[in-house]
Amino acid sequence: MSNISLYCLPYSGGSAAMYYKWRSVLSDNITLRPLEPAGRGTRIRQPLCLTMVDAVADLYQQFVKHYAGGDYAIFGHSLGGIMAFELVHYILDHGHDMPCALFFFRLSPTRSGLS
Repeated sequence: MSNISLYCLPYSGGSAAMYYKWRSVLSDNITLRPLEPAGRGTRIRQPLCLTMVDAVADLYQQFVKHYAGGDYAIFGHSLGGIMAFELVHYILDHGHDMPCALFFFRLSPTRSGLS
């Protein structure tokens, strides 16, 4: 089985810390790489990105800091899913390979009957 780096993006207002507990349940061939948005978690003192373009460029810098080639996947939760989608385009625009998988997750709405 080949090694895979799994880059994870949190929900709006969330921190990369939400993914740390995954390390204990992921297969040994998966390296967890949570990406921390500016102004959150370990980067709380850094100014928030005010646009999606700036946020994606910032996340890309974290991606290339750890990416050394090979297979990788990206997981995004809620707003992190939208950022993951945009990040993949940014990654491809900068000449990197397509991820082997892209995962989006969201919870169901808390209210039903909306149209």
